[in-house]
Amino acid sequence: MRQVYLDTDSNNPAEKVSFFSPSEGYLAFDNWIGYTIDSGRTIAKKDVLLNNVNFGPYTDINITFGYEINGVKAFGRNNLIVYGDYGLVPAILSSSDGGKSFTLVFSLNSILKVM
Repeated sequence: MRQVYLDTDSNNPAEKVSFFSPSEGYLAFDNWIGYTIDSGRTIAKKDVLLNNVNFGPYTDINITFGYEINGVKAFGRNNLIVYGDYGLVPAILSSSDGGKSFTLVFSLNSILKVM
């Protein structure tokens, strides 16, 4: 996949790919998520930023360094999860609108505080 799509930022490698049809799916890069309908020849960029993430009840998130993406799992055109971390603390984001907005559904900090 990296041979098909070459980002101009060499510090933004492709991490994982999740297709829900032979030609349509999502790609996870270090800095953003991509959506393709032509097997990766063209990719629509979907950013994971502070202003498009709903943190819900999670108040202890280290947002200093932003969200580092490790992978993506697509369940369809609109439904996906993105896994990675905020400040080296594992966190999972969910989207039900094709990556326009995200909801934080898991943070390891919250589990550790309960223990």
